[in-house]
Order: sequence, then C-alpha cells, then structure tokens
Amino acid sequence: MFARMLNPIGKSHRKSVLILGLALVCLLAVVAAITMVPGIGRTAHASGSGGGGCAAPTGPSCTFKGHNASVDFGTISNDQCPIFTDASILVFEDLQRPGNTPSQMAIVSIQQVDCNGILLEQASNFDPNTGLSNFTGTVQFNNGLTTGTMNGTATMVDNISGTTFTSTIHVTWLGYGPSTTSFDHSHFRGAGFIVNNRFHGSDRAAEASGTFTNLDGSNLASPTLNADISDSTGGTVLLSKS
Repeated sequence: MFARMLNPIGKSHRKSVLILGLALVCLLAVVAAITMVPGIGRTAHASGSGGGGCAAPTGPSCTFKGHNASVDFGTISNDQCPIFTDASILVFEDLQRPGNTPSQMAIVSIQQVDCNGILLEQASNFDPNTGLSNFTGTVQFNNGLTTGTMNGTATMVDNISGTTFTSTIHVTWLGYGPSTTSFDHSHFRGAGFIVNNRFHGSDRAAEASGTFTNLDGSNLASPTLNADISDSTGGTVLLSKS
C-alpha cells in the first residue's frame, strides 16, 4: 500500500489529471450557462477561484487561459516503526475574459501513516467553515510549459488532532521531456438554450523542489520527478431563446 502511495506519477495518471480538468471545465461552463438563462436558474455567485473554465460569466460568451501544476512529495522516517508521509500540491492560475479577471488557487494536503497502518495526520488547507482553500502568496508560470513557482503560506487543518498550523511553501516546477496535447469540443442543448464549449490543453512532466513545511517544521519538499505542469485555453458560447 505504501509503495503505491509513494510511486511517481506515471503517464496514465497525468493523462487522467488532464481529462479530469477537461471534465471540470465542461461542467463549470454548462452549470454557469444554465444559471444565465432567464427562468432556468438563479444568478451564480463566484466563491473562490481556480482551475479553468468560465465560472459565472457576465455575458453570452467568454474565454479563459490557464496554467496549473501538481506535485506529490513522499518521505519515510528512520524510526523503528517508519512513518510514511505523503504531501501534495495542486495550483492554478487563470485569466478570464470579458473582464480580464485573474485568479489563482492552491490545494495542499498532507497525510502521515505509521508502519502499522495507523493514520497519524490528515491535513489540508480547506477552511472547514467555508469549504474554500486557504493560501496567501503567489503562483506564477512561464509560457511553453517550462517553469512554475509557488511562494506563500497555507493554513492547514489536521482532521486527526484538530490542530491548525501554517505551512510555508516555496516550490519550483521545471518541465522536461515531450508534452501531450488534448482537444475537445462539446455541444449541450437544453430547454431554450444551447451551450458550446471548446478546450485545448497541454501537459508535461516536471521536476519539483523547494520548501514545504509540516506541523513539526520538517521540510517535505525534497526534489522529485513526481510532478506535472500543464496549460489550457478555451471558451464558452451560450445561445438562448427569450
């Protein structure tokens, strides 16, 4: 079980992440479009920011351009009963038009299990009261799936102990090797409206390293090839009957 948990992300996993992102893009676009059609739904209100798609568009059409990166850090302690730590980061940076609205989001999680399979820590940066991720800092990407950086702090809540702590994060992604590309166009028809979505995404393996602190102050971000960097563009057009 622990070996699987700490295995590097393979090509099939990276492809699954890209497909999942595409599904979320289409779902967000359809849900947002439905709320725009008179008599079908209420006006959508954005709550947070993140990974792609036209969320709560202000007109009948919108476009987006985004970048995202993921990494999984795995460590094993030298104790007589080793502790296995799995820490992951998923970051997004997006720009939506009309409005030229930039947004960013970071999802951070840490899990620790001892040699007996006992869960010692299960922490994330999701606020239990609002359900939104809590990150203060910057997320930046260069063009061409070359590099990405994340610098800031995340407020972590451990569900096991109930402890809240601050994780300091400085991580850099460096893309390497060939990239894969995905294209998609979807057409959704409902009562009185039609939604057209288009998506273009590229994905590339990456090396990640930096600083990522845990509750005890230990650094979890040893260099790893268990990382990924990607970008996406797309848009949504809504046609409705009054």
